[in-house]
Amino acid sequence: MQKLKEFGKHKAVFAYRIDTDFFHPEHVKKTLDVAEKHGIKMTWFASMSTGQYHKKDILRIAETQDAQNHAFEHETYQEEEKNFQNIMKADKMLKEWGIECSGFAAPFGKWNIGLAKALEKTGYLYSSEFREGRNVFPFFPMLGEKKAKVLQVPVHPVSFGNLLESGYSVQESMDYFDKIIDLLYTEQVPIFLYCHPAGRLGKYPQVLDRIFAKVKELDDVWFTNLTEYAEFWKEKGFGEKKTNFESHFAFFEKRDSLLRRAILFHRGQILRVAMKKIKRRFHK
Repeated sequence: MQKLKEFGKHKAVFAYRIDTDFFHPEHVKKTLDVAEKHGIKMTWFASMSTGQYHKKDILRIAETQDAQNHAFEHETYQEEEKNFQNIMKADKMLKEWGIECSGFAAPFGKWNIGLAKALEKTGYLYSSEFREGRNVFPFFPMLGEKKAKVLQVPVHPVSFGNLLESGYSVQESMDYFDKIIDLLYTEQVPIFLYCHPAGRLGKYPQVLDRIFAKVKELDDVWFTNLTEYAEFWKEKGFGEKKTNFESHFAFFEKRDSLLRRAILFHRGQILRVAMKKIKRRFHK
């Protein structure tokens, strides 16, 4: 394998993204413990509608990790102004806590023109969504006839949570990530993964531990985070790079039998009940 300039002259690049949609302190701590055990600095996007009640925990994350903005309300709107206000409300709160943000991840991974225009007004360096373009390397989305100023940094669109909801067991999920990491490494595209702590990584920390251990077995990997990589990409002025987006779905099996649908519905009901309990227990 060759060393790539897009990987800082390494053979591969790895980063992990965390979205704290519903702030579950116990699950956040377990997720953070795994990252610190491995000495890996992940990018954490904090949703501040619940995050506002957990200043101590978010500041603790920022000690060793990369803390960024996941909006105030966990919602992505069509309207530019609503998106702008939602982004900046969270930005203001984090800034008051001493956390300067330059990255944003839209709730539910939704990208639209209204969001893109709002991001242009923030002065942010980058955002990270799943539903814009088919790239696996960073790129500047099109806003009409011009390119946006805010870099898009994609991640692998299948998370551990997606696998659970599709009927995968924890062991099957770990096997899935073993295979997808090997594939992305071999094809020399960014190994950028994501998930959530609440009910996912915080409940099954062995999954993240396995992912980190797996990547560490690979030769010549640059361990970075999304913000550092976005800064690197912009500084070097890389252009768009054609890649095989379909490879991201090489091992993802949609298990939509009647039994799997019943399991999915049941798990969804349990998750909704759990989220309500989390809100009552941990938030005002």
